[in-house]
Amino acid sequence: MQRYSEFTVDQFTDQNNNEGRHIIRFEDTSEPDGFTCLDEDNLRLEDPWQIRLCPEIRNPPRSGWRVHGFLLDGVFYMIWLDTAHRLYPDYNFAQPEE
Repeated sequence: MQRYSEFTVDQFTDQNNNEGRHIIRFEDTSEPDGFTCLDEDNLRLEDPWQIRLCPEIRNPPRSGWRVHGFLLDGVFYMIWLDTAHRLYPDYNFAQPEE
């Protein structure tokens, strides 16, 4: 997260990267209703983002760790820490039992 904090907004929002950083299309995920935990409807209008927490690690389980949130006025607000890669299920990663 510290490395991402040094990015400019343009660097952060560049989706042509090898770091798994991109806008979330909730309709393609396990949570089609999006950030339902947000009380304020206007925050749900912000573009949701996913970033890979450990982009340099290529082996499960840490390679699957994702952070989901939104960018507002140059600040990334983390909403979910998805250590089991459940928003975009990928069964190459170990899915902890509930």
